[in-house]
Amino acid sequence: MLELVGFKQLTSYEVSWCGNEIYSDAFTLELRKKAVELFIQLFGNHLREEGYKGYFELCFLID
Repeated sequence: MLELVGFKQLTSYEVSWCGNEIYSDAFTLELRKKAVELFIQLFGNHLREEGYKGYFELCFLID
């Protein structure tokens, strides 16, 4: 999912959030696998160890 920010057609503000676009190829397969391995699994395991049971979401910014 890509975040849409600052589109003149959607908002008059340069840095305003406009919504999300679902785009499966936004990140390469290699980056997606690395993100799952390094962040989602490790963070999820840490939350589980802390006793958390529920939904969580992580956002990634690749610059």
